Amino acid sequence: MSIVNTFAGGPLDRASERRTDADWLAAQLASPQSRVVPFFRMQPLVSPGGHAVGWLSTAEVAEFLAEQPHILLGLDEAGVAHFALDLSAVEDAPSLEPFRAAGRFMDLRAIACSARPSWMKPMIALTMTTARMTPVSTQCASSAVTAAEASRT
Repeated sequence: MSIVNTFAGGPLDRASERRTDADWLAAQLASPQSRVVPFFRMQPLVSPGGHAVGWLSTAEVAEFLAEQPHILLGLDEAGVAHFALDLSAVEDAPSLEPFRAAGRFMDLRAIACSARPSWMKPMIALTMTTARMTPVSTQCASSAVTAAEASRT
């Protein structure tokens, strides 16, 4: 079984024609079908195991949607709205419900590294990083430290 990094694709319709329609956005935020991915200090909520987005319903995060910045990500194939919610100003967000029960906030690089198939681990893949070539394995090691440090805060 191969694992696909959820954050590497773009399956949502950006709904650009609806983004400035305040009434439509309010209706989507009130819809029980709409989904929200919370972010804490640039780290998305991911499900246990770290391989899927930690989507929550708008009802589960209603108190945070009322006070914290959020943005429409787009609509899925069924027309369901998906939002991102910035919890960076909520100091204890990782320890609060419903976030604690839904997964954990993780660094995207750590997610990408953990999702690599085992056959790739010995390979030395290169990527451009700050105008120089850095082996992905080095980035993953650095990301793992970053993710471990972040999970303690």
